[in-house]
Amino acid sequence: MPSILVRNLDEEALKGLKNMAAANKRSLQAEVKDILEGVSAHKQRADEAMLRIRAMFKGRKLPDTAAIIRGDRAR
Repeated sequence: MPSILVRNLDEEALKGLKNMAAANKRSLQAEVKDILEGVSAHKQRADEAMLRIRAMFKGRKLPDTAAIIRGDRAR
């Protein structure tokens, strides 16, 4: 399995990670692995949602929202 090395990590960040690991009863490595995998999965789901939304609006002519806002302010 691939591994990474993080250099020059801030001492406070490391302390926070160690505290999180202890609170979750995991090793520091397991905690960091869980965080990275979670972020990666979240990013992938967000990208997929964005593509679905773009597909929903593809080809639609959307109104000029600046004109709508100006009209509301004028009232």
